[in-house]
Amino acid sequence: MIRSDPAEIAAGHLAAGRVAEARTIYENLLRAEPTHVRALCGLGTIALGGGETARALELIGHAVAIAPTDGKTVGNLGVAYLAQNKLAEAEDCFRRALDLEPGQPALHANFATALLARGDRATALKAQSRAVELAPDSAVQRYNLGNLLAATGQTAKAAEAYGATLDIDPGHVGALNNLSVLHKQAGNLDEAEALLDEALLHDPMNPELLANHADILLQRGQGERALETMRRAAGLAPGQATLRLALGSMLLELGRLSEAGQELAAAMRGAPENADIALALSRLLRRQNQLDGAQAAADRAVKLSGKPSAAEVLAIELLLMRGRYVDAWEKLDALEALSPMPITEPDLSDSADLSDTEIRLVAIDAATSVFATRFVPALAARGAELTVICPPVLARLFASIPGVARAVPTPDLQLAALGADGVPTLILDALPRRLRGTPNNPATTLPSFAIQPAADATVQDPLIRRVGLWWEGPGPGPGLLEALAGLPMVKIVALQTGPLRDHALGRLTELGITDRGEAIADFRDLAAAIREVDVLIAPDGLVAHLGGSLEVETWVLVGRDGSWYWPGETQTSPWYPASRAFRQCPDGAWTVALEALRTALTTAPDAPVDGPLTGDPA
Repeated sequence: MIRSDPAEIAAGHLAAGRVAEARTIYENLLRAEPTHVRALCGLGTIALGGGETARALELIGHAVAIAPTDGKTVGNLGVAYLAQNKLAEAEDCFRRALDLEPGQPALHANFATALLARGDRATALKAQSRAVELAPDSAVQRYNLGNLLAATGQTAKAAEAYGATLDIDPGHVGALNNLSVLHKQAGNLDEAEALLDEALLHDPMNPELLANHADILLQRGQGERALETMRRAAGLAPGQATLRLALGSMLLELGRLSEAGQELAAAMRGAPENADIALALSRLLRRQNQLDGAQAAADRAVKLSGKPSAAEVLAIELLLMRGRYVDAWEKLDALEALSPMPITEPDLSDSADLSDTEIRLVAIDAATSVFATRFVPALAARGAELTVICPPVLARLFASIPGVARAVPTPDLQLAALGADGVPTLILDALPRRLRGTPNNPATTLPSFAIQPAADATVQDPLIRRVGLWWEGPGPGPGLLEALAGLPMVKIVALQTGPLRDHALGRLTELGITDRGEAIADFRDLAAAIREVDVLIAPDGLVAHLGGSLEVETWVLVGRDGSWYWPGETQTSPWYPASRAFRQCPDGAWTVALEALRTALTTAPDAPVDGPLTGDPA
């Protein structure tokens, strides 16, 4: 008669999710034999699954002390160290385990996980590829390879690996889910939802699958269904902080700020060291205009993440929104030092003599460059000979900056080539940082461009307010036309160019809106057209900066997360005194802002405006 091994029976229970049965057998084995290695490892694995990482480390460490040459046991100790984020110790365990048992695919896979966590992507990929070589018919190892490739940004190869996983195991829920995520990220929502539906057929109560389905529903604009599905996911795993984070983030996206705060606070209680939760709390507080609290949360997220991340960018934006410009510039200096530009930068310190020094200014981001032009005359005043390198569409505009000798249109900018000749070169976008710029220092004078209005600017009824509209960007889009057409004593002039203008031409005619876009070939022409109007209305972006830089009264549609150029709840900007902000509601609607625009346009130009033009926070 063949007797069953109790440790094998316990392992079977554990693999099937019958934790209580497995624990009972393992504990009985230890009572009978306190040095039973498999029982110690089994209980350590159970402790690890329950989040008791210290207990797991103690149990498995004891097993390794008893059996230091058992590769599987040493590998289990590596898994316990990995769970505690002790990456060096984990890597050491996996290397020792592989020396003992080099033919174990699972050890290579765990080794790859540790290497990836330590930032060694190339070696991690080699380790996981070796696991696949040792077990080519293993869906688990193909799936692990897909996860590693996805984590390193190799999405096409990751999709192939997930496809190979499904060839072996068509019902592999993880592969279906992760392949769905890749399709979702690529904007292929139909394919993503079909894969997710298949996964849910196999595991309908899986919280992660439901959370991903909720995200797809949200992207499809089905907010209430998305929220219902996400609540269900979080309810199935109430102790899982990441799901509370996902629910809180969805509530934030839907503008339900009080509820979002409750969920994110619960998530933080469950995982106080989670950087993503701290980052989400910062975004919530920013949207509520609680900028000091948002700053504290963002700084905590930076500390917890331990590396450059989205939290670092948000922390810098919040410093700028709070008017702490020099602190923000210093943090940006530190970030740039991690990946310096391949150019020779000039010394801009106050003691540096710039007389007759040739300096090239390179425009990278159009909106940021237009904002930065206010600081260019400060360089010219110190005797520098300035050349601007920019996209062709900006060249004629930037040639009009006072103090610029020439603007060179460059369709295919190569920074490395510019750095090769040794000519002092600055990124124009970074000029405010390099000069430690504030709204009042160095002293600047608007307008930033020497642009005259077109000839017909004098041929207009002085009682009619001419309003220029540009709707490309993060705003209500063509809805701006519908909202503002037909107002008394207001002449609407559409300045939009490109495909958005083409799509709106018929509606412009129906609404009686004058089209100026056809005559605008570049931003020099647009600037001249802006100079013709009394008021420019545009979303926060390049054209709003252009209007402000021309010192034309500019009414800016500012998104619900705010903007450091138009910070806080005030209407005005410290950078553009002739501008006013009209803010999006927390739920993403522009209704309040559009109504405020209509009211402002039908109010006498010199009449005061009370309070911020925004929707009430939820």
